[in-house]
Amino acid sequence: MHKVSVIIPNYNHENFLQQRIDSILLQTYQNFELIILDDCSTDNSKSIIEQYRDHPKVSNIVYNTTNSGNTFKQWKLGLKLAKGSYIWFAESDDYADHSFLEKMVPELEKNPQVDLVFCNSYIIDATGSIKSNTNNWASAYEATQGPDKTTIFNGLEFCLKHMFYLCRIPNASAVLFRKEPVTNNPDWIDVSLRNAGDWKLWLNIALTSDILWLNQDLNYFRIHGANVTSSLTLLNKEAHIILKELIQKNHTYYRIYESLAAWSFKQASWTKGYSINITTIKRYFENNLSLKSGVYLLVYLNKQLLIAMKKKCRASNSTT
Repeated sequence: MHKVSVIIPNYNHENFLQQRIDSILLQTYQNFELIILDDCSTDNSKSIIEQYRDHPKVSNIVYNTTNSGNTFKQWKLGLKLAKGSYIWFAESDDYADHSFLEKMVPELEKNPQVDLVFCNSYIIDATGSIKSNTNNWASAYEATQGPDKTTIFNGLEFCLKHMFYLCRIPNASAVLFRKEPVTNNPDWIDVSLRNAGDWKLWLNIALTSDILWLNQDLNYFRIHGANVTSSLTLLNKEAHIILKELIQKNHTYYRIYESLAAWSFKQASWTKGYSINITTIKRYFENNLSLKSGVYLLVYLNKQLLIAMKKKCRASNSTT
């Protein structure tokens, strides 16, 4: 049995694909299978992929005959093919330190209550030049620790403190998670989303387990003109700057988020006939933060979190 299933969903990333695949095959930890999925690329991706057809680590190569237009459909396909206990969605335009699996796998092995571990990422451009580090984004997301250390977060607290106004896990390639909880809850990967589906998946995992942060730079997260993240970067940056300024001036804004989630989770008011009015919340933040399109993403993600909390609370109530 493979311990890890590494899934590469690719679309038109011929310029980065060989570096990505080689960074996986050269991992110092070798108990893995590699699944390569190509979403009907129109560039030279197929010829690059075929060079690895007979590699013993490559268990599946799948070419879509039509483009799905959705990364998360590819994620679901990869999960169906995966034989490993742990999943690594290795995005085709990123690459990894050769010790990525060697350092990440033991954290899941040692901590059975943890279903997801993530590390830091270097931010690189199309040429591979290092521009920043995700651990510097958002002032380290209000969490600090020494180099090479680990922090285990309670999942709900992690959502409240680090997943509301900015995703603390900004790159899927920096994540290793247990397969079983996700395959048991297929709606956790939402194929109706074009963006932020990874954010929703991390939220759902966090609501059912602890989350572990390994403070090591093991991933290279490429932001360029041809990937999904680049189109959201400015929106997320704008939203974070505005919220950060407001929080610094008045902690009430953060407390609004925190109390809303805590109240909805602990009190389960919907069982008494009440509901959270998302429209009112959206209007409030539009008027006060002037985020324009940015607020729609923020409110949508908050809504998804509340829905997930609601399901968990109902499940808990049904067992008591």
